[in-house]
Amino acid sequence: MLKKIKKILKEHRIAIIWSSIALYIAVLSLVSIWKYINLQYNGIDLAILNQVFWNTSHGNLFAMSTHPRGYLGDHFTPLLLPLSLIYSLIRSPQTLLIMQSTALGLAAWPLYIIAKDRINWRWGIAFVGAWLLNPTVWNANLFEFHLVAFLPVLFFWVFIYYQRNEFVKFAWLLPLVLMVREDVSLIAIGLGILAWINKRDKRFIIFPIILGIIWFLGSMQIIGAHTPTGMSKFIFYYSWLGDSVSDILLNVFKHPIVFLRHLFRPSVFAMITGLLLPLCFLPILRPKFLIPIIGPFLGLALIPSGISNVILLHYGLMLLPLIFIAAVYAAWRNFEMPPTGKQNFVNKVWKKHRTLTISALTLAVIYSFITLGPPVGIIKNIITSPDERNGAIRHILKQIPVNAPVAAPSDLLPYLSSRQKLYSMHNVYIGQQQFAFDKYELPIEAEYLLLDTKEIINYRFEQMKHPAYAKYFPGSDERLRNLLEERGFSLIDQIDGLLLLQAQGRPGPQGFVRVNELAPNATEELLTTDNRHIPTNIQTVMNSTFELIGLENMSPKRIESPDGYIRSEIDFTLHWQRLKETNEEQNTYKFATGEPADYQLSFMLRDSDNNIVHQEYYPPASGLYPTSNWQLGEIITTEHSYLLPEALRGKKLDVLVQLVRLEGILNVNSIRGIDRFIETEEELAIPAVLGEIQIP
Repeated sequence: MLKKIKKILKEHRIAIIWSSIALYIAVLSLVSIWKYINLQYNGIDLAILNQVFWNTSHGNLFAMSTHPRGYLGDHFTPLLLPLSLIYSLIRSPQTLLIMQSTALGLAAWPLYIIAKDRINWRWGIAFVGAWLLNPTVWNANLFEFHLVAFLPVLFFWVFIYYQRNEFVKFAWLLPLVLMVREDVSLIAIGLGILAWINKRDKRFIIFPIILGIIWFLGSMQIIGAHTPTGMSKFIFYYSWLGDSVSDILLNVFKHPIVFLRHLFRPSVFAMITGLLLPLCFLPILRPKFLIPIIGPFLGLALIPSGISNVILLHYGLMLLPLIFIAAVYAAWRNFEMPPTGKQNFVNKVWKKHRTLTISALTLAVIYSFITLGPPVGIIKNIITSPDERNGAIRHILKQIPVNAPVAAPSDLLPYLSSRQKLYSMHNVYIGQQQFAFDKYELPIEAEYLLLDTKEIINYRFEQMKHPAYAKYFPGSDERLRNLLEERGFSLIDQIDGLLLLQAQGRPGPQGFVRVNELAPNATEELLTTDNRHIPTNIQTVMNSTFELIGLENMSPKRIESPDGYIRSEIDFTLHWQRLKETNEEQNTYKFATGEPADYQLSFMLRDSDNNIVHQEYYPPASGLYPTSNWQLGEIITTEHSYLLPEALRGKKLDVLVQLVRLEGILNVNSIRGIDRFIETEEELAIPAVLGEIQIP
């Protein structure tokens, strides 16, 4: 039976390999498109690169507006130019996602040739399977879009000609590899060093080293010319070592213990384990083939935080080609190379326990794919009902003209990125460019502003703890309020915390917040200085500082928009009062964080069995007037409009609200998007019951 299987594999190996590649490309393309359709790309990179491709395909090379000064201030990636010709056929983010899946899938073919040439066709098929099931490959494929996805297929071809000693083809193809990104030049330099160690033809030593150095220095000059500091803004990651390249290099030698302590952190070992485990740690048996990636590895290992997530994102693709090549040579040296002299331990284990060794290698591939890759998350998300908020988002997006200049939050930028003028609300909110190298002001031509108030909670999680943005976070709400007032932004539509505004647009309900001074006389209702009566039909002390004093106009309704979007939603107005200036808890929080405590509104639905069947978090007053700004002597009036779950239609439920203090992080989720993960939720008091409704 085994012989028959081997015979079939040998006779049909080419068809099997290309069928596997085609299956990978089809599956990952479909999953990527499904993820895009369901609005799951929210990490900004897809939006950035789609806008760059869109502008380039229209003749405006490397142009983008999400970050000022264009894409050349981020990376030097000439490969984008020929790829934009393919993109021009169908200008869409989905085109980029299919191109990415295709490039990563096609990398399996030159990898097969490398393994076949070095060992045999059987190992070639084995490494094809290991590549197509590698968790880092799948994770990178699903995390946004990056040009580094084209590195493996191009570098494998370069190595084929290196392995075959075909210098002319090697020399012609190596510059194409360098066009992927500026830091690939470090790999080229390392490849020349590897050639020297392997005593190869001098041309394989001198050419990649000289070309790599020239390319790197030239790329840095081009990037520096497009940044406010005159150097790559990503030097921020290494600012703990110094403020310039020379300072960083000097401090490595002046403070070696600090450098080594940082390099040997547990998170770095977690990254190494995640990269090597899928190949059963074979690459460490031929470490010299890892020399070319020492530079990129140090670049990742010296980043202060988040390194354990490298295999969940795209960064691992810089290291993976050489890791696989090292594994190929380790397999050849330890499993298939004719013994010369004394055998090592691995040789002996392979000779005595061949079946057990093959089983261990196979188990490493499958186990890593399931536990470190996204297949489980993909299946769970596909069979789960889509987020009902997606309908609201699509409804809002349809109202923005195709070519209108617009500012939007990161999670919605990809779906607006096929336009010339696109701006990030992250920069607007914090008032700084990326890594706070310079101030940011929303360009005056921005006509539409899309504000996701739930995203403001994410801003707090991210920016308050970010070393570049933390000092600019105070006053972000005031900065946003001033922008809306000065530019004359008026509300066009709002659904579930999504606010669409237009500069000098038609007047509409503000939907934000009203601040009223309290008049001296009050009976059953409070009278404000503008003679507006505030009903005091609810009196709930949220904590010793805040009190919910009134509710108006709570009405669930069924709505069908002209575009066919149907939903159930609830509108209501709340009136708040600050009882005193601060409390001990807030002082403790401010001492620990440098920021006053801000509370979020927890909106809940409770069934007759006292079970919370729905819960969402929103910033009070749409995040424009946070609770830390509320003053004594004010009545704070906030408008609310929230979606009601379709699954609960027809049911009678209690509506509850509660002020809570949230702490959390933004991290990578199971389908390689960015999600908010709440670590602590501090309830300040029992929830206030607003009343009972029946969802229409």
